[in-house]
Amino acid sequence: MSQCEICFFFDESEYLYALLPTTTKTAVFLDPYTWNYGTSKTFAKKCTYALSVSPAISKKIVQQNLLSNELLCPFDPATQLAPKVGLQSGQTASLLYNAYGMSYLERQRLWEISEIVKACCPLSKSVLCYYNANDTSEPGRDARTYDWKLLNYLKQSDWIIDLTPKPLLGFFPAFAGTLGLQWTGFDLPPNNEFYCAARRHLIPCPKGGLAGADTEEIAGQIVRQLTTPFNDDLERSKDARAHAERLIKFTRSINQMLGMKGAKEG
Repeated sequence: MSQCEICFFFDESEYLYALLPTTTKTAVFLDPYTWNYGTSKTFAKKCTYALSVSPAISKKIVQQNLLSNELLCPFDPATQLAPKVGLQSGQTASLLYNAYGMSYLERQRLWEISEIVKACCPLSKSVLCYYNANDTSEPGRDARTYDWKLLNYLKQSDWIIDLTPKPLLGFFPAFAGTLGLQWTGFDLPPNNEFYCAARRHLIPCPKGGLAGADTEEIAGQIVRQLTTPFNDDLERSKDARAHAERLIKFTRSINQMLGMKGAKEG
């Protein structure tokens, strides 16, 4: 810890913070779903930077709590993977369902959705991915999807179905932009903001999220997206420049935190 130049916090940790040298720069990603006016505000102000991945988070947290150390940093996995071949038809796509961080009930609803989609698009392939050491994997449902295994699944996928009711870092939209994949998500920030615009297909989020009785409606909207043909390459790559803008802003923000030259805001 004595040589730590910068430490990124994805969760508030006073214990870890106390172990850091006084010279260490600190940056905490702001989480609107766990934000506590008292403890979270104190920790965010203590850090060198308070990072928001989305203008919606800036509006909800930063402006409300007058954080002067905010830096807009649209998170990107910054992972180089093999480029995908252009997708011709969603009906024959390989689908990756994101179930990370979901409750048992939400995973069950997502599984039901995937089964309906499979019945309507029988030529498609799919896998539901998450990590839970207490769950048993089965065909089409992998409970042991850790980091490198997820990357392998992504290399084989054409379309990401990311029905997280509480999207945070825009992680899967970033992967979609990096790999040129299509992706579907709920019409919630940051999904519906510019930095996540590349190749996205949004659907309304029901009041109950994935825990409600809207399974068939959600599945129906996914099927409609998969069965709507792309008219040309331009439509398939609609708003692809948004991913390039995300990378530019992400790189500038990281360089600014590291004190690199040419890292001015712009």
